[in-house]
Amino acid sequence: MDSDLMTGALAVRAGALELSFLPSPGGRLWAVRVDGIDLLWRDERAWQAPEGAWTNAGGSKAWPAPQDSWGGPPGPIDGSPFRASVARIGDVQRVTLIAAPDDATGLQVERRFDVPDDGRGFRQRTEFRNAGPRPVTWAIWEVCQVPAEPGCTVLVAADARPPVELGGEVRATHSEGSWRVRLHGADGKVGFPHATGRAGYRLASGAGFDWAFDPEPGLPHPDADSRVAVYARRGASFAPGAPGSAYGELEVMGALTTLAPGASTAQRIDWTVVPAP
Repeated sequence: MDSDLMTGALAVRAGALELSFLPSPGGRLWAVRVDGIDLLWRDERAWQAPEGAWTNAGGSKAWPAPQDSWGGPPGPIDGSPFRASVARIGDVQRVTLIAAPDDATGLQVERRFDVPDDGRGFRQRTEFRNAGPRPVTWAIWEVCQVPAEPGCTVLVAADARPPVELGGEVRATHSEGSWRVRLHGADGKVGFPHATGRAGYRLASGAGFDWAFDPEPGLPHPDADSRVAVYARRGASFAPGAPGSAYGELEVMGALTTLAPGASTAQRIDWTVVPAP
């Protein structure tokens, strides 16, 4: 584990895989690199924001859903520092990021990343705990921001039933059990209520990552019951962090869950990195 004293980012390396974590703002997985290739979109200037101020730092983060119920960014969970720790458990490096309890949502968020030494991927676990005095209802919403340069594609395993249009213009095509969403030039969002637990992202080079998660069929989800959503923002530039740059989002949403005081819910995502051919 290395620490960047300027940005506060923490780095974990395992073989050809390198991860960076940004405890502030918002407890982000800030970078995923395989063979030196960046797989996530991020704003390298994010660490310069005042503490407690929101900035679109990029990377992959956990928000509560639905967004309308807490107002979206800026918000305490996404703008606040998380407490970070690292431990070695056998052949696994474990990074844990824990937020302070948030009065607005009633939640305390904990994110844990287990990174095996083989460098093939890692397991992510996000937990929402009701730290308040009253029941609250939320879904865990992983928002992973990725480059949207030409050739970048998001893959979502689902049957052929059409995705739900959630605004804007995003085109998806279905083939061999998966939907393909090309991010370049798109501007909008689509949801996949029938996602089956696998999704992924590819750069034009073929490098990327795959996700495996546990779908929760039959339970209500945000965004028109979407288990997975894909968002794209059209921009004038493709350089990460550049003003007006384009990016996409691969999002996984858990079921809406009512938590009694002290109760918790968790979401698991297994990442497998894919080197360029």
